[in-house]
Amino acid sequence: MKKFDPRLVTYMTEELQQYSDDLETFWDTLDGETDILDVVGHTLEALLIAEEDEKACRAKAKRFTDLADKHKSMRLGLKKFLHNIMKLTNQKKIPHRN
Repeated sequence: MKKFDPRLVTYMTEELQQYSDDLETFWDTLDGETDILDVVGHTLEALLIAEEDEKACRAKAKRFTDLADKHKSMRLGLKKFLHNIMKLTNQKKIPHRN
């Protein structure tokens, strides 16, 4: 694959203007001089991979968010339970062992 040169693509596009209605001729000639279709193919492949990676990261983030929410709910429930014990016993502190 040749190195992508936007100036060459622009120049060739201008030179091929007369073939712009004949897409096959236009793209075959432009690709022959610039390998633009290889560049487009690699770019599309990278785009699909990036989209898949983004979806996977978002799914993983959702799983972690859901798990964090579960732990938060558990924490709040445990705090409420301890608070209820304090109310039932009319105490402000509960001695405990770790």
